[in-house]
Amino acid sequence: MQMEEYPEELRTPPVPLVALVGIPDLHAAISLYLHRESPPLNTLALPDFAKVPMIGGKERKPADARMPPPLGILKADWLSKHRTRMPAVLAVLFDRDQVYGDPAQWMQVCTHLDNIK
Repeated sequence: MQMEEYPEELRTPPVPLVALVGIPDLHAAISLYLHRESPPLNTLALPDFAKVPMIGGKERKPADARMPPPLGILKADWLSKHRTRMPAVLAVLFDRDQVYGDPAQWMQVCTHLDNIK
């Protein structure tokens, strides 16, 4: 089998994924900057907080304590998932007005942060 026949995640070094949430106007500039870093960072842009639960796809199941995972073996699609759907970092962006000023807006910011946790 030729190297070109393997998926990209097996032919290239691991690339971390950064998720950007909020202030969509900044996503393109931040993504461009991160992609130019060495090594480049992939980005996942989420325009609003409603999309955060979709990160990673399925809900996590509790680990079965009786059966530890085998050492040295990756699950199918693990590398691809961590390059495109499961971020290593989640950057939450807020307007300054949402943080300073109206207490109701501050409570909304706190609610968003609690939901992300």
